[in-house]
Amino acid sequence: MHKAEIISIGSELLSGKTIDTTSTFISRKLDRIGIVAVHKATIPDQHADIVKALKQSLNRSSVIIITGGLGPTKDDITRKAVAKALGLNLKHYPQVEASIRQFYKKLKKKMPRLTLNQAFLPEKSKPLKNSWGTAPGIFIERQVAATKWSSPSEVVNKKTSELAIRRCKKQKLTVPEKKKVLRGNSIKKKMLFMLPGVPHETTNMFTHRVLPILASELGKSALNSIGINIFGIGESTIQEKLEKFLFSKDIKISYLPETGGVKLILTGDVSKKKLQVYSRKIQRLFKNNVFSTGQVTLEEALGKIFKQKKVQLAIAESCTGGSLGSRVVNVSGASSYFAGGVIAYSNKVKTKLLGVSSAQIKKYGAVSLPVAKAMAQGVAKEFSCECGIGITGVAGPTGGIRQKPIGYVCIASCYREKIITESFQFHGDRSFIRNCATSTALFQMLSLLKKN
Repeated sequence: MHKAEIISIGSELLSGKTIDTTSTFISRKLDRIGIVAVHKATIPDQHADIVKALKQSLNRSSVIIITGGLGPTKDDITRKAVAKALGLNLKHYPQVEASIRQFYKKLKKKMPRLTLNQAFLPEKSKPLKNSWGTAPGIFIERQVAATKWSSPSEVVNKKTSELAIRRCKKQKLTVPEKKKVLRGNSIKKKMLFMLPGVPHETTNMFTHRVLPILASELGKSALNSIGINIFGIGESTIQEKLEKFLFSKDIKISYLPETGGVKLILTGDVSKKKLQVYSRKIQRLFKNNVFSTGQVTLEEALGKIFKQKKVQLAIAESCTGGSLGSRVVNVSGASSYFAGGVIAYSNKVKTKLLGVSSAQIKKYGAVSLPVAKAMAQGVAKEFSCECGIGITGVAGPTGGIRQKPIGYVCIASCYREKIITESFQFHGDRSFIRNCATSTALFQMLSLLKKN
């Protein structure tokens, strides 16, 4: 098993001004190829801190990934600090300078002179092309002699060597000679990657530059894994129901809570076929809640069934303010089944554009099942679609009443003459409630299409 460590560099990460999302992304990607992230560190833009963290990581793990501090400004000191830690000099790479100049030429912008600082990398390193920015990634491979403590009569590991020596002296025994010797496999490969801190640049470079190198250098892991995506039930309920299954000791089940559901990960040093047997059993057990396997998102699963049925979708949103439509168009090719939507935030828009009657709003309120149903049917009719979704609710933090508190959301989905209307009570801040509403609406429509 290969071990990896992630070092996130940036004082803004420690202060909370910027949220670190890239280390989570990297950990998940590593896990899929059998590399375990055993340690993460977030450190400030300080030379000594970077040097210390890198040296510690190199002693523990074979893969080190550093993000941040590769820009051209004075606080971007990662290149210098890493060079110092490894005993290397910074060297000018003409091909990196040419790439930076070409980047600005394509943008038709004047290049600041400071930008060329990014063309100086630690010697003996390999630049990694940045398709979305100017700061190149950096790959350094080191061959390190692996050592251990030993003696002619016994093995004395580094942690217990001093204790063993004291015991020998106390019992008047000959103190074994303590020295370092090479292990059986005397050379260990250390792989160091440095990536820019801008999240979209980091994720793109890691996916297209780092992962291919890791796969080529380290080979495929013996571990196999399968993900099962479940919506509408919590991890405790899932675990209780799974207790009746006798899983192989070689298989580990991980529960990853997500908005509205759980991702189950089955991992084991077993064949993919064996994992699939257990996966199918779990999918049958939770057949009404499983929406996909692997990395297929809720919106991707919905898009797939829309394409299969060759039907069109239109959306009417109130409290979610367009976020449901945004989720739908996250999927490439959504234009083949998504006609459009209406953000019906005011009652006037609900009545004028969607055909919701004023009498319904007056009788039941704008946040109600009858209004959500009318919104779904109205938007489907307006866009000449077979399917429509209507969402209306109280996202907070103000506007709630006793009968309809903050987090109360009504969602309706229609597919031709079939329709589902449901009310939900979500708990959290405004952003979380809106996110729950969009996920629930996607799953509701998916369930309707599957049953019909």
